[in-house]
Parts: sequence; C-alpha cells; structure tokens
Amino acid sequence: MSSTTRELITGALRLINVVQANETPSPDDMNIALSAFDAMIDSWANDKLMVYSIKPYLFNTVGGQQDYFLGPGNPVQILDPTSLTTGLGYVDGIYSNVPLTGSATGSGALATVIVAGGVVTSVSIPPSNQTPGNGGTGYVVGDVLTASNSNLGGSGIGFSITVLTVGPGDWNITRPLVIEQAFVVWSSGAQTVDLPVALLNDSQFASIAVKETPSSFPFAMYDNGNFPIKTVSVWPVPTVSTPMRLWLREPLLDMANLDSVIVYPPGYERAFRFNLAVELAPEFGKAVAQSVSATALSSRLAIARLNATPQYSIGDGGLNAQRSPFNYITGGFLPLTRF
Repeated sequence: MSSTTRELITGALRLINVVQANETPSPDDMNIALSAFDAMIDSWANDKLMVYSIKPYLFNTVGGQQDYFLGPGNPVQILDPTSLTTGLGYVDGIYSNVPLTGSATGSGALATVIVAGGVVTSVSIPPSNQTPGNGGTGYVVGDVLTASNSNLGGSGIGFSITVLTVGPGDWNITRPLVIEQAFVVWSSGAQTVDLPVALLNDSQFASIAVKETPSSFPFAMYDNGNFPIKTVSVWPVPTVSTPMRLWLREPLLDMANLDSVIVYPPGYERAFRFNLAVELAPEFGKAVAQSVSATALSSRLAIARLNATPQYSIGDGGLNAQRSPFNYITGGFLPLTRF
C-alpha cells in the first residue's frame, strides 16, 4: 500500500469537516496537519506494537575499538578555502561554534569564523566538531554553507563557503529507536553461529570496573541513546574485527514533504487517516464523530494485535530430570524425542 502524505492529510481533514469532498486544504492547514502527523508518527514509533518491521543489520567491530557511532554519518570535516565568498558588513572578531546553514540534507555543523575588516576571512571546522554527533550529520561534498549574522556580531551579509570533505560514521544508517537484540556472528570453519550479546543499561555498564578488558569478541553492549547519533559501547573490547548482527527498531515513516510517497503494509492507511483526524480535531476546533473515534481505536488495536509477539517462559534445562542436549545453533535445548 502507498499514498502521498498530502492524500492522507486531506482524508483526515475531511473526516472532521475541515474540507468537503473535492476541496483542497489551504497551505496553512496542510502545514498544521503535517506537523501533527509527524508528531503522531514519532509517538507511534515508540510503541513496539505499532512498528511492523524490526530489521537485522550486519556491522563490523574494529580491533581495539570500544565505542561506535550508530546513526547518520557525514559530518563536515574540511571546508574549501578557495570557495570562500567573504560577504561584507560583519563585525570583526573570532567566533566559535557558529552554526552553519544552507545544506538541504545536513545539519548541526559548528565552525570557527574569523572576521577582519568587515569581511569573513576564515571558516574552519575544529577537530572536535569533525565527528558524527559533534559537528553535524548528513552533509554532502559541494554543499554551500553560510551562517546567520546574529552569530557574527549582529550585522553583515553575503558570506558562504563550500564543503570539501565529509567524514564517515562507524555504523552509518538512519538512527534506530531501539536495539532490540544483538549477536556476535562467530565463524567456525564453514559454519557461522549467532552468539547472544547482552544489552546493558546505564548502571550495568557503569559497574564494569575494567572497561578496556580485551577479548576475541564482545558479549555485552551498551547504547547511550544519544540523538542524532547513538554511541554504542561493546565489552570486552574486541582484539580483532568481528561481525555483529543488530536487530533494530527504526522510525516508522519518513515523510520528506507533502508529496512524498510513503509505503506501508495493509491496514495502516485507515489507522493513519482516522487517528490523524482525532489528533487534528482540537487544533481546528472541530468535534470528532463517535464513529471516527471508534474506527481510530479499532484500527490501532488491529495493528497492535498483528504486531504482537508471543512471550514464552523458559527455564534452565539442567533442572529437567529428563535432560536433552544443548543446541548451539538455536541457543536452546533440543526437544526430547522418544524412539
């Protein structure tokens, strides 16, 4: 199933009588509804029962490295001095951590800007701002960047500079909401085995006395939850490169603009339209019909039932009087079979 964001929003506005059949919402109404839709989807993504896909990704550790950036990479590293347009009317001075703007895809870059004689004479990215999360993410070579004069003394116009190089992330993907499960992919000849990796909370990771303990592969992992880049720390520190398989819960939808096409499984379109109608009604001063509220609730419950994962109790197989052999492939015990 697929729709544009505009189609879903228009359908929701019809349900609360903001527009009638064949009417087009005003640009202001569409912007208000788009913000509400974004907020609703972000909220749904935090509920595991509303997420239809948890995907496995394969990453590699690096021998001797404990911390890894997980999320979008491409921070600005080097700006091209030959591309500098100096502008005019700026206030002389040395300005640190100046937010750079102008990129269609990147954000968060912080630069040191020097102004002399009313013009910008130097723009550089300090080393501390050249890593994902510190100096921005999502940039591409050739981005033309500038800065607000409010960060350069309060006056001036016209300065710009081009991105020459960007840096990689460690595990460069869209920032996941949650690491659901983690495994080390261990090879023994032609056979590979997924060995479980424990996911530690703050206190568990903090309680590890010697965090630099070396090992052939890690068997625990800590996610600090930072935004827009998570830092994932593995323990013990691997001495060689080892593949790791992470099962990640990702954002539910990416609505780039009103006319972007979003794809989703059957059942979600109804849930989007009717629940968005309930969300929008207070903003437009409209009452929600009981049938709309009931459909919004039932459509969400239907999705939750579909996405629910059965929970099974497990116990120590060693406590069973009739013991069965351990299955190293599944990480459990083989069922007892009588012949």
